[in-house]
Amino acid sequence: MNKKLKFSQQGVGMIEVLITLLVMTIGLLGIAGLMLYGIKTSHSNYFRTQAMMATQDLIGRMRANTQGVWDGNYELKKTTTVSDKTDTCSGEDKSCTPAQLAKWDLAQWSGLVGMANGQRGISTIGLPNASATVAKDDKDKGRYTITVTWKDIQAKEGGEPDKYETIVDFCRNTVKDDKHNSCI
Repeated sequence: MNKKLKFSQQGVGMIEVLITLLVMTIGLLGIAGLMLYGIKTSHSNYFRTQAMMATQDLIGRMRANTQGVWDGNYELKKTTTVSDKTDTCSGEDKSCTPAQLAKWDLAQWSGLVGMANGQRGISTIGLPNASATVAKDDKDKGRYTITVTWKDIQAKEGGEPDKYETIVDFCRNTVKDDKHNSCI
């Protein structure tokens, strides 16, 4: 005996197809939004990494010239104009004082972060509208605060610039008291 079943519906209706397309479209738009957010934060993290590497470059230069550090020759304010045409302190025949070496280091580093000749702009490491400061602590002779700021192209108009800041102690000797360590 062969019974034939009767179905009230044969195949998929047009409304069901449209609802499926709508759900898939919303899901794909959500995935695309997440990808764009990931790209944006990746780009922002790239800038932060570049600022950190530039800061580490200056710290290395300062560690190589501790007398210049202790004499206060590495201060750099936002208003300071650093010329990239400074006499070079490199080469076998060159001998520079700690102050000259600090001036040359700051000129090289300022070009790296985009402040050569006092101009703010694109740095050689890619930071947009970059500026930097190197401030000596008045209380602690060997402590410096190095700050690199930049304005991300994707940032909102009027928003705060991004910044990377680090504090470095160049201590000759450390004295411990009850509260903290101090450089002397």
